Amino acid sequence: MTKEQTIYEIKKLFHKYNKMRNNCNEEWERLEESESEYATEEQSMLNAEEEAYSRIIRDLEDLIQGIKENKVDI
Repeated sequence: MTKEQTIYEIKKLFHKYNKMRNNCNEEWERLEESESEYATEEQSMLNAEEEAYSRIIRDLEDLIQGIKENKVDI
């Protein structure tokens, strides 16, 4: 696999996790408007999930940058 192919595959993962993070945010907003007694608990779980996706996205960004700068062997 070439450097460009590797970066392309990583970017696909980046977009996948970004979409999942956005889905968490949309669900959080939906819960915010609901009057469910479980909304706060569900929002807490969504916050944790969104933070995990954010960490994965940052790691993928760092990996892409490292590959571009030849700091990461592939």
